[in-house]
Amino acid sequence: MRRQIRQNPDRRLVRSLLKWFQALLKWVFPSSTTVNKGSRNPSAKPSQIEIVKPLTDKDYEFLFLQLLEGVAHGWDSARVGKFLADLNKRTSTNQLVNWLQISGKNSLENSPHDRQLAKQMILLGELDCGELGKISQQIGENILTQVAASQIQEIEPTAILPISSYSNQSNILNKTETPTIEIVSQSEILRLLNDENLAEAMRNFLAMDSRDIQAEIWLNQANQQYIQQNLVAAVSNYEKVLSIQPNNHDAWYNKALALKDLGFYEEAIASYDQALNLLPNCPDTWNNRGAVLRNLERYAEAVINYDKALELNQNKYETWYNRGISLFKLGKIQEAILSYDRALQLEPKSHEIWNNKGNALRELAQYEEAIDCYDKALFIKPDKVESWNNRGTVLFSLERFEEAIFNYEKALEFKPDLSEAWHNRGNALKKLGREAEAQLSYDRALESSN
Repeated sequence: MRRQIRQNPDRRLVRSLLKWFQALLKWVFPSSTTVNKGSRNPSAKPSQIEIVKPLTDKDYEFLFLQLLEGVAHGWDSARVGKFLADLNKRTSTNQLVNWLQISGKNSLENSPHDRQLAKQMILLGELDCGELGKISQQIGENILTQVAASQIQEIEPTAILPISSYSNQSNILNKTETPTIEIVSQSEILRLLNDENLAEAMRNFLAMDSRDIQAEIWLNQANQQYIQQNLVAAVSNYEKVLSIQPNNHDAWYNKALALKDLGFYEEAIASYDQALNLLPNCPDTWNNRGAVLRNLERYAEAVINYDKALELNQNKYETWYNRGISLFKLGKIQEAILSYDRALQLEPKSHEIWNNKGNALRELAQYEEAIDCYDKALFIKPDKVESWNNRGTVLFSLERFEEAIFNYEKALEFKPDLSEAWHNRGNALKKLGREAEAQLSYDRALESSN
């Protein structure tokens, strides 16, 4: 059964926005999409080299306004320096200065920006950040001069400033009350997207710390790598997320899925435990933890996990089905059948459940009922090899050897190298006294098993 990785709906909105702004974000964060050479997934595709296009004037304006927004939120000279250093991963401070001297100056001085933007530009100049600050301060002063000359009277808005992690913002702005900050990039987003839900997600996105943004990018990459079954790379990126956000439930949960698929069962259980510490009432986590325990043949513990999942949600047919498999392995056949029946009430079109219920009934020598279950499985999936072979085995037990042979041959029609079906066919032929044909079937069984 296909498992779904967990993706928070709010995070999915942010990720959709990340796709829109991925080209701009690459100047902040280096790429981390390289496929790990140690991947166990032979189908994983090598990473491709991306050709980065030069930034446009609009891109530089967006970056500069983001810088001003940070200054308005309380960035000091060290934080501005980090922003400019990160900028070198995509362009350079000199290129931003060149843009501001020519295109930026014309755009900003001739646009309807208000005094608040001018004040932010002057504030940037007061932070002693080199040529960029000097030019910014000069342009800001020119804007204020133009406003005064035209005698435009403006009333600054009084909305509440969003909560910021920068504790010195009120000192830098020289305000005793929390002022408003009009975030230019948000209005740009509103004009572009005209969607309040997406705009709200972007507001949350812009309020995030840069490390949290990086964690979101890594989580998105890891999820895509998991979907593509590039499991080693996915685990690596989930671990990067957790190095920044150790309480990220989805990263722990999805990391466990990847570890389980890689066969690292104990490590997967440890990841599920971390996820349960953060969200103990998640039925999917209990169910999946039970599946890992079942792979370790710790069937009694697996049942306990399935029971916990069912306490939280009794409407997941997968959990009832998985519980039935573990009970069957423990020899609790009647209880297993009850679990399969509950699963079939919720999902009557599952050929896997019908087949496994047939196996349980066969163990109880309820052969006609078992055949009926296999028939239902084959009605849903006519090429289900296991059901044809199992049906033949029940018919063999009923000494209906010709019918059994027909069923084994149907299984071999869909899977010619199924050694078990060749061996079973040989047994049925031997019962009919067809020794030569039986020996040929046994020989094919040996060839298929090698």
